[in-house]
Amino acid sequence: MVPHYRDLDLTLTIHPLTGDISDKFDDNAIKRSLRNLFQLNAWDIPFDQNKHNSLKEYLFDIPSPITAAMIEKKLIWLVRTCEPRVTVTNINIEPLLDNSGYIINLSYEINDLNLIDNYTHFLKRNFE
Repeated sequence: MVPHYRDLDLTLTIHPLTGDISDKFDDNAIKRSLRNLFQLNAWDIPFDQNKHNSLKEYLFDIPSPITAAMIEKKLIWLVRTCEPRVTVTNINIEPLLDNSGYIINLSYEINDLNLIDNYTHFLKRNFE
C-alpha cells in the first residue's frame, strides 16, 4: 500500500538502512501533527497569531465544565483550521484527580483513509 500522508519526523531519527531522516506515514503522521497542534503557543507560526491554542492559560483556572467547554471549543477550531485531513468526531476533557491539569481524548476520522483513530493528550502543570 502506498502511503497517503507522509510527514517529516521532527525527532530527526535516522533511518537505519538509508541513513536519511525517517518519515511518518498515514495515521502516525496525523497523530504527530495533532500533537504539534496541541502544543502550539501564540506566535509559534510566524506572522499568524490566530493559529495557536494556548492551552496552558487554562491550567490555572478552577477545573469546571465551563473551562472544559472553552478548551473543547478552542481545540475543535484549531483542528478544523490547521489540520484539514481529519474530522473531529468527539472530544472528552476530564480534569485530573489532583486538579493539576486535564486529560484530553480526541476522536477523529482521517478523511481520505476512512479510518477512525484516537489521540490522548495530558495537559498538566509542572510544579518543579
